[in-house]
Amino acid sequence: MDRLPDVFVYLMIKGKPACYFRRAITDFIDPNPKWRWFEFTADKAVNVVKDQWRAGFFAIRLYVRSNAAEGRPFVKAKDSVWSKGFEKRNRGYLIRCAIYQCSLLPPADSNGTSDPYVEIWQPDVKKIRTETSSDTNNPIYYELKEFYVEKPRNVDLDEAPPIILNIFDTDEGFLDAEDDYMGRAVIFLHEIENDDQINDGALDKLPFRGLSITDDIPYP
Repeated sequence: MDRLPDVFVYLMIKGKPACYFRRAITDFIDPNPKWRWFEFTADKAVNVVKDQWRAGFFAIRLYVRSNAAEGRPFVKAKDSVWSKGFEKRNRGYLIRCAIYQCSLLPPADSNGTSDPYVEIWQPDVKKIRTETSSDTNNPIYYELKEFYVEKPRNVDLDEAPPIILNIFDTDEGFLDAEDDYMGRAVIFLHEIENDDQINDGALDKLPFRGLSITDDIPYP
């Protein structure tokens, strides 16, 4: 298997491979894999997606095997992940995100500082973000944000899409100026499954501190 070519997944936009994902085929030899989330890479040769942070994430469940080596074709077992579909009813989670501060951000302005804010990415149209902290590379926010996410009930929490927090530098006052992307934190829900983990010090292991989740909350 290690002699086979890598696995490629392409994101096509108007017939062009705008982004791609590449991974060794040996990473996909588990016959009962979970959904796994990966980040696309913007294809600079095509240059449809100009910024890497816009490339996005995707989920895949993939199993690669050799029929010749196994001696028989693959057959789905009744209790395997391949025999289970998604439940129609989703489980809702209320995410409470306490954004305290950032430190040692790169300067984005000519004076050596930045005007940063943190924006929580979500598929809804409404943007969730902090206030802008002016002229600093070490902003302090102390803001609490709440939002909802859903996943099928028969999908484990470690298969749910991650929470993505992007940091931007504000370019207010400039005509046709777009806020500059500075960085991001990607946090998976199973890392912050309950408040006990946070109280026990799990926050020290997270790139952003102060997230908690509450299970089975319906959308308002």
